[in-house]
Amino acid sequence: MPGTSATASSGTGETTTHAYAAAGAYTVTLTVSDGRNQTTATGSVTVARNLDGGRFVGSGEVAALDPVLELTQTGSSLSGRFSRETSSTNTERRSWSISGRLTGPDDFVCPCSLEMTFLGATAGTADQDYRGTVNEDASAIELAVGEGGGAWMFTRR
Repeated sequence: MPGTSATASSGTGETTTHAYAAAGAYTVTLTVSDGRNQTTATGSVTVARNLDGGRFVGSGEVAALDPVLELTQTGSSLSGRFSRETSSTNTERRSWSISGRLTGPDDFVCPCSLEMTFLGATAGTADQDYRGTVNEDASAIELAVGEGGGAWMFTRR
């Protein structure tokens, strides 16, 4: 739960880690002991929500094509799948693998920009490059499409 504390397992050596279940601001207390002496330091950490494990569904004008982005984020790298209907009256689905990355200001903390390539799904299909933005709480993505400056909006589901 954001803003609450959690106890990490004890670690050995110079490094210990703790994974937080939710985004938020947390107070961190680190106690180091060599068996005879002990010291404690307290600080804070802000855990940002990212795109990892996100399923984003298209909205607005493109909703009839039922577009879906399913993303995995590791650091600033993105991978996953994009799928959509071939037309608003057709039930055939096409899908593309995604390769991409998040860019600035902190490389992997939202709000941020992103660059993605939808890799050709069939022989002879060209890869398609897109740029877009992710909002602060990583709940929405806007992808610029086409020369005309249009955009596809996706929201986390």
